[in-house]
Amino acid sequence: MIGRPVDPKAVELARSKGWRVDPVAFPYEITSTDSETFLLHAATTSCDCRWTVHFTWSSGGRTGTLTVPSDGGSFRVVSGAGARRCSLVEPACG
Repeated sequence: MIGRPVDPKAVELARSKGWRVDPVAFPYEITSTDSETFLLHAATTSCDCRWTVHFTWSSGGRTGTLTVPSDGGSFRVVSGAGARRCSLVEPACG
């Protein structure tokens, strides 16, 4: 898996904050003095999808899996295909 920046505006905003935006190759390694933030972007054109992220880790001979979200829930992404469009500035939805 390789991460990749998708939205040019998000990339520029991240760069302006000093964040690294180059694609990340997995598996990925950090140390106890490093920290890392991952921005996940999900999109679909045809489904109502629920998903979770599983980070498998190892440290000092120990291993585990971190599931996000950790409360047993899931993320959700829904296609806009076939949805009615509405606007606050136009009088009717259609």
